[in-house]
Amino acid sequence: MSFRNPHVKKLNDITLPDEAVRYAVAQVDAGRFRSIDEAIAAGIAALRERDEDGQQWCAFARARFAEGRAAFERGEGVETTPDELMDGIGAELGIAPRP
Repeated sequence: MSFRNPHVKKLNDITLPDEAVRYAVAQVDAGRFRSIDEAIAAGIAALRERDEDGQQWCAFARARFAEGRAAFERGEGVETTPDELMDGIGAELGIAPRP
């Protein structure tokens, strides 16, 4: 597939796995989307959102790490386990703790 013109809205010869086609058709049949194109666009939007959420989490984790490292270098130690630390970060992000 080549992208000679980045403004072209129609892509030809896209092949999807059978499972993906069945799922997209089922979503259209259920009335969730008006067309396969709309279902695929929603999938791409979901991937974009997931990537952006991941980038935000990484930025948050890096900032927390930098704060912790600076505190450690100042001699301010905190006794905790890696699991407790990750659960605390998860709690701040609204993620349920791991079992």
